[in-house]
Amino acid sequence: MNEGGREAGHKRVLGLRWRLGLSYLLVIWVILAVLVVFMSRFLETSIIGARRASLYAQAHLIASAIRARGGPFEARLVAIGGMPLNARVMVLDGYGRVLDDSASDPDMVLRKLEFQEVGAALSGREGSNTYYLPDGSFVMYVAVPADWDGNGGAVFIAQDLKDIVIQYQNVMRMVASGGIIASMVALVFAWYLSRTISEPISDLSRAARMMASGRLDSRVSPKGPLETRELGASFNYMATEIEKTVEGQEQFLMAAAHELRAPLASMRALVESMQICPPEAEELSELINDVLREILDLQGISESILSLLRTRSGGAVSDEEMIDPAEIIGEVIRSRVLGGVKQNLKVILQGSRQDKGIVEPRPMAAVDSSNQATVVHEREGQQQHLSGAKVQMDPLLFRLIVANLFDNAVKFTPPGGTVVVSMDFPENGDEMVLKVSDTGPGIPPEHLDRIFDRFYRIDPARQKSTGGAGLGLAIVKEACEKSGGMIEVETRPGGGTIFTVRWRNKRPGDL
Repeated sequence: MNEGGREAGHKRVLGLRWRLGLSYLLVIWVILAVLVVFMSRFLETSIIGARRASLYAQAHLIASAIRARGGPFEARLVAIGGMPLNARVMVLDGYGRVLDDSASDPDMVLRKLEFQEVGAALSGREGSNTYYLPDGSFVMYVAVPADWDGNGGAVFIAQDLKDIVIQYQNVMRMVASGGIIASMVALVFAWYLSRTISEPISDLSRAARMMASGRLDSRVSPKGPLETRELGASFNYMATEIEKTVEGQEQFLMAAAHELRAPLASMRALVESMQICPPEAEELSELINDVLREILDLQGISESILSLLRTRSGGAVSDEEMIDPAEIIGEVIRSRVLGGVKQNLKVILQGSRQDKGIVEPRPMAAVDSSNQATVVHEREGQQQHLSGAKVQMDPLLFRLIVANLFDNAVKFTPPGGTVVVSMDFPENGDEMVLKVSDTGPGIPPEHLDRIFDRFYRIDPARQKSTGGAGLGLAIVKEACEKSGGMIEVETRPGGGTIFTVRWRNKRPGDL
């Protein structure tokens, strides 16, 4: 990985860590702010409320003590004693004028107090409130009514709430300290948590870049929390599927080349036969038509294989149309016979027609006489009449299935053996059945599970004698899956092999 990519990865990791840390800090300080508001309300309703009730009680006691001693003109606050701490007490007449002051300030004598608490007390009600004075002190004013010999009056107390302020400040310091400690813990936790998240993400990023550069075997070790482990497992699954897809595409290209050899071989056989034995004038037109047909088949197969390749990658869907399966079978077999097969090989074409075989007999004058292959057209019993029968199917897929099954049968059938190709529409089932059998050596049971694998060969040593790259049956299996068919194999060592392909819901219809 280059330095630019590594630096970008570090930036992403740091960004995630800081974002998590700031998020935790935000949550913590929002909680602290709510806690401060709650504590302020608690202080106001609880501590300050308790102080207010205490000052009310003390003011009433002072008023009672003054009345017991003969009134404000006889009893002095200094003599009474028991004044509240950090407080100033004043005795007022019915007009709110100061009669006595615990601070003994001569300037306050007969001075009228205009506080709203005093007005409430002179009206016969208790009054209190808290204030912040210009010097920064926090005080509470309390006034209670006191009737001096029917002339009215009040007791006023002003107390500095410094002790409550100090208590509140101590609590706030504790809250702030707790917030700082919580913030540090949150940052450490966020750093650790972001690391558990960012490291798996960084591993995924590196693995993705390696895959982009062609290292399709790149994988990650799922780690971290459950989500990142699931993400890592999903990435590995995706990478495995991508690797399989790419390998499948490469193998399919080889399979395509394998399939294109047949028409090329047919054209070569035609041209060589013309070189060996120049055709008569009346035969020339048919030979030219045969070559043209093979060229068109080659072109069609090439274009269809490209479409099928796009279908495998999800870029397109296979094109179905009404086809005559009997006609395609005949074209495939004839193309293979023209291309050359083993000597003394008997090819039997069976169908459920009542009047003729699957393929119309065609002149074999263009076939090299050295092929010595005999094609026999047979009829079967009283099953459904197939003349002109057509079904909805992708012609390329059907051609691939027939061609590769036939090639496989011919490949493993010894000279003098027999290959049988049959197709039925059973009356009791809504299906179409294709069978290709041979009289070859059969397939050992231990190989049955792998015969449809790409490039798998039962006996690699026989590759030169039989030819092929081990792709034929793999093509058949894939084409069956794409066309909705199911393939079965029956074999007996030394007794040949039968491949059966069944397509459900394929009933013949006439165009």
